[in-house]
Amino acid sequence: MNETEIRERLRDAVGEAHYPSALKSKVESRLRDPASPGHPRLVGLIAAALAVIIVGSLVFIRLQSSTGFLPAAHPQTRPSSAPTVPPSGTLQSIGRLPVEDLAVANLSQAADAVSTPDLLQTSSGRAVRLVGAYADTAGIVLILRSLPAGHPMVQISDDSGQINSGYGEANGVIGDLVVSYMQPPRAGADGVAHLGVTVSNFVQGPPGPPAVGSANSGVWSFSVSLKIQPATPLTLSPTLTSVGSWKVTVEKFELTPSVVHLRAVVDGPSSIDVNQNAFALLDDAGNPINVAGASFVPKGGQKSTQVDMSWGRVLRATTYRLQVKGGGSTYTSGPASFAAPPAPASSPSAKGGKGQALTPLDFPAAAESLNFGDAMSGHISTGRPQSCGAGSGGSGQLFSFATYFQINQVWYWLSFSTDPTIQQYHGPGTYSVKASLAPVSPLGPTEPTFVGSALLVITSDSGLHEGNVNGTLHWTDDQKQTVTVSGKWTCMPGRELGPA
Repeated sequence: MNETEIRERLRDAVGEAHYPSALKSKVESRLRDPASPGHPRLVGLIAAALAVIIVGSLVFIRLQSSTGFLPAAHPQTRPSSAPTVPPSGTLQSIGRLPVEDLAVANLSQAADAVSTPDLLQTSSGRAVRLVGAYADTAGIVLILRSLPAGHPMVQISDDSGQINSGYGEANGVIGDLVVSYMQPPRAGADGVAHLGVTVSNFVQGPPGPPAVGSANSGVWSFSVSLKIQPATPLTLSPTLTSVGSWKVTVEKFELTPSVVHLRAVVDGPSSIDVNQNAFALLDDAGNPINVAGASFVPKGGQKSTQVDMSWGRVLRATTYRLQVKGGGSTYTSGPASFAAPPAPASSPSAKGGKGQALTPLDFPAAAESLNFGDAMSGHISTGRPQSCGAGSGGSGQLFSFATYFQINQVWYWLSFSTDPTIQQYHGPGTYSVKASLAPVSPLGPTEPTFVGSALLVITSDSGLHEGNVNGTLHWTDDQKQTVTVSGKWTCMPGRELGPA
């Protein structure tokens, strides 16, 4: 471009609205000056460089003014090297898995090692999604998502055949089921475990035969490849070879990214006497650590028992001690047997620090009175608003309200936003809004699991913002599954809640 063309393009850019008046007037004044004589090619290069800088600055200011008040769409982080939030519409980052799922799976401290295949299968009118998978030398964890909630039959195989271990179930966030196996997978020729997962016969109600609850028959099949996370061998001091009359052969005592794992054979007592009460892992204060899994299988007769136990790693540095009671005696490993480093905290209950995403508790509490029904039932009287108020976006004026809240000790995120392309925000009144509901992950809200529309009544947008809402949200995998929300909301605009 020559200088004249550059000036024309700058005039076009500066002529648009919303730029700071001081900057705009100075640029316009400079553009009215005559073209520079002398070295047109050099002047053109200098002008081009200045144009790039000025236009870049203008665009940055424009973007800041049009999107800075929408923190609900992109959770804020404190300045540092925080984990990158994946693009909208993907589940390729572990940071996007709900914290409750990670917690009940004992994977909060192994977050970076969890795979998020996000595979969807539909059978007999039911959608089942495999959202998470993990494997180490202590076992396998799968995170399944389906509504209505139920108890499925799950079978797993690898390249060597069927995995015959029993499994346990635990509920995570709404619709999510954590399935945990005590048996690790076997690696294929490439060093990776290739798992075939078959889910069938969901039962609504207590686990058991179809007569106990209403069954939903179908077959949902998934294939996923997993790296088997390695473990660090741990040494017991003194060496554990016996406890009173019990002979103990320790096959594995190790630290995986998720658990402390013990595998041993106990000879001597009846298998009925070898149970979970005989084994404990203690922290540095002598408190027992929660058991993550336990299996006791008779081996070679009733006088030999295969023991397989795991304990969840705690979220702080501590010195673990193993304690075994049996055979008329007690074994306790030395207090300095091994010290495990703290696992990285990923709970929304912990305050966000430097380099961490803001958590629900980083936002001030506000009085709410919201009722939820259908797939999610409950009432909340307190929320942690994350977005509050009106502002100017690229398409005009809009109003946004979003809040974190807890139901049954599980964190969720609820958002309502007007659409300026349909109706400009013009002050208190009734608006048709977009609504979304999502579980909370270590990085903030996940991709919404429920979306829909609602009527948002704004009775005040000065000082304390307040109003009412009534709407229905549909599950993204099956429109028949819904969550209703109604009641009163409030929020107080602030520095981290968008426009104040």
